[in-house]
Amino acid sequence: MAVTETTTTSYGTRVKRSAGGIKSGIILFVAGTCLLWWNEGRAVKTATMLEEAQDVAVHVENVENVDPALNGKLIHATANATTKDVLTDTDFGVSATAIKLDRKVEYYQYVEDCQTESKDKLGGSEETTKTYTCKVEWVRTPVNSSSFHGSNATSYKNITLMNFEDKSCVAQNVSFGGYHLNSSLTNGISDNSATNVKINQSVIDKWNSNIRQTMKAQNDNFVHINDNVVYFGRNPNSPQIGDVRVTFTQVNPGIVSILAQVKGDTFESFTAKNGKTLSAIKMGAISMDQMFESEQEANKIFLWILRIVGWIVICMAFKSIFSILSTIFKVVPFVANILNWGVGLVSKVLGTTWSLLIIGIAWIAYRPILAGCILGVAVIITVLYIVKGKNKAPQTDNQVIAQEASAPVSTENN
Repeated sequence: MAVTETTTTSYGTRVKRSAGGIKSGIILFVAGTCLLWWNEGRAVKTATMLEEAQDVAVHVENVENVDPALNGKLIHATANATTKDVLTDTDFGVSATAIKLDRKVEYYQYVEDCQTESKDKLGGSEETTKTYTCKVEWVRTPVNSSSFHGSNATSYKNITLMNFEDKSCVAQNVSFGGYHLNSSLTNGISDNSATNVKINQSVIDKWNSNIRQTMKAQNDNFVHINDNVVYFGRNPNSPQIGDVRVTFTQVNPGIVSILAQVKGDTFESFTAKNGKTLSAIKMGAISMDQMFESEQEANKIFLWILRIVGWIVICMAFKSIFSILSTIFKVVPFVANILNWGVGLVSKVLGTTWSLLIIGIAWIAYRPILAGCILGVAVIITVLYIVKGKNKAPQTDNQVIAQEASAPVSTENN
């Protein structure tokens, strides 16, 4: 069942909103500019920190015993991360000797989807049609169906057989050879495996009893356990609204590689001269060079992600500032559409130009030597291209006549 709502926005209201958009556009412009500037500095500082760290990092072959000589040094090492801590999820009574024990909860719910279509009307008003439809899917939190629109609020009613929250238990004592991993490094271990779920029968009976009362069912079994999944519902293969799926995973002891600064019998982040810090952990036996390459690659990826985000924000800012121009001409939709296209194009051009300008200035500020070298190379290439172009320039008619006149005349004897 689809619910349709149609609203009309007057011309005056649209102009007022667009005028208000100028303020939002200015805020976005400042935010995008600051983001681009900060991002370039962050990337340069991170790269500098990684270079400094790689120069002083020491590979330690064996960390089975604490070595006082390593205290305060940035080291790379590979060893088995182990723990004797028994982690327990008290709600389910699930236990495991593991570095982490995670519980993920999903609910089978109605979810409302909205599709919007807007049309400009002669005179400048706008007609907006919103079509609301419902679909079912697994979601991380229960959906309040009372907020659905129109008849959807009564036709699609959500319930939940049980209510739980996601939960994560982390071991407090994780050994790394003779050392102990701090909480930051421990949380960085993410090799999840399925947890063998065993729940006391009395707990299962209690859950079944509560659900039967709620569902007014007498003999149905609503609790199903399959490997690491606890399913609340009549049939896991045929989910119904209100069913709940709880999945348990754990991080088992295993080989890890770290980059961190030694502090007694544990570790802390390495702090470079520019204040940037480094502490990294990877699953498996990863060489020191590979770990630094990974950190450098992550820095470059993050740099480009934020560059794109900054560019989008600035383009949106210009679009928001100039959109009032097309809105004013909404009285004639055809003209307004042309202006809107032009505003979009101009916003992208200005956004791209400004973004490149900020990035370029930031490079000069943060990397003056490199920026100067690149600029110098660009100037040299440009000059060489111009000189080469002049040498290959086409000759004028006068030059051709002069060359022909000065050429020796050859005669042939018949």
